[in-house]
Amino acid sequence: MNNTITVKIRNHYGVDHVYPVCPKAQDFAEIAGTKTLTPYVLKLIKSLGFEIEAQSDAHSLWLLDPLNVRRV
Repeated sequence: MNNTITVKIRNHYGVDHVYPVCPKAQDFAEIAGTKTLTPYVLKLIKSLGFEIEAQSDAHSLWLLDPLNVRRV
């Protein structure tokens, strides 16, 4: 089983939002009841043993640095 989810970070009016890209990430957002994944939800996903890959511009990746997210 592949324990990796892919997310995309978009900046809207100076606020970074983490959007699910792959089906597993979309499932987590649906479970959380949101369209985006909050830092708290990402922390819980990591605690379940999932790796997170982020697609983003370099300036938006500060949000995920504490979570040790792999950048693609």
